[in-house]
Amino acid sequence: GTAVPSVIETVVFHTVDDSQYTQVFFTPAVPAPVPTVVYVNDDWAGTGLGTDPDAVYGNGNVFGVDAFATIQDAVNAVAVGATIYVLNGTYDEAVLVNKDNLTIEYLNSMAEPVDPNSATEAIVTRTTGLGQALVTVEASGVTLDGLTYVVNQPFAVVGVYMGPTAVNAYDNLTVTNSEFRIIGPATDNAANAYIGFGTSSMAIAVNGQGTYPNNPTVTITNNDIL
Repeated sequence: GTAVPSVIETVVFHTVDDSQYTQVFFTPAVPAPVPTVVYVNDDWAGTGLGTDPDAVYGNGNVFGVDAFATIQDAVNAVAVGATIYVLNGTYDEAVLVNKDNLTIEYLNSMAEPVDPNSATEAIVTRTTGLGQALVTVEASGVTLDGLTYVVNQPFAVVGVYMGPTAVNAYDNLTVTNSEFRIIGPATDNAANAYIGFGTSSMAIAVNGQGTYPNNPTVTITNNDIL
């Protein structure tokens, strides 16, 4: 913005100084530590930054620091190796996970003291766009645990997608304790771009594009596909 030295001078000017020559020095802000454990609750949308979204429960969360309304905002904020707890609710977003060793885990907020609500599961889905993956993994060591993926065609065609390449050999993806629901009108070959052959939709797709040194390790356990 526009600098107004005279206004600054009236605030910091000392009576023995010459206001024409007084200098003001601002020290750099000390950055807050990057969080390693955060919480996501769609009910927190609209919460003011820096406030406690669930103050009544006395957990001391700070919105925009360790509490968020979307999974993507949480991913963007955390450090490598962090854990993101997703509370009951519906998350209408296409999430890009691009940090190594993240764990994104469902936390039943009806059973935990972190702002209970009426929802009974954490659903990731899409109601806009076309032919999307609900979660795209561009990192290694990612664990997705306990979420419900509603592959709502034609907006979404894949629940979880990882596509390692020669340049980015993503590896060690774990998908566990999750549920995949394929719904909506299918479009022939809509998921071709994700898996490389004709199919309308998929729960989990891992597609190696080109030649990469090692086949990726993918662990898929205790999931339901409906």
